[in-house]
Amino acid sequence: MTLSLLIDRGRAHAGSVELSLSLALADLVFICVCVPFTALLYSTTQWPLGVVWCKLYQYLINVTAYASVYTLVRDILAQYYSTVI
Repeated sequence: MTLSLLIDRGRAHAGSVELSLSLALADLVFICVCVPFTALLYSTTQWPLGVVWCKLYQYLINVTAYASVYTLVRDILAQYYSTVI
């Protein structure tokens, strides 16, 4: 929904669209990849998918979390600079 609103409006600046798309993509990867496997991990006593997927899963959790946080910080700084400076 967020993506369709950003694309349809056309009046948003390219920077704000880039920030919103980056945040939406990080959140989408987190919801589609990390949440189901976290539920699987909590429902079993050991990791059933092997070492490679375990390492990839942990990597994706960290990357998507950092991408979301850094995108929000970058968005806040962009709003601050556009207002104050």
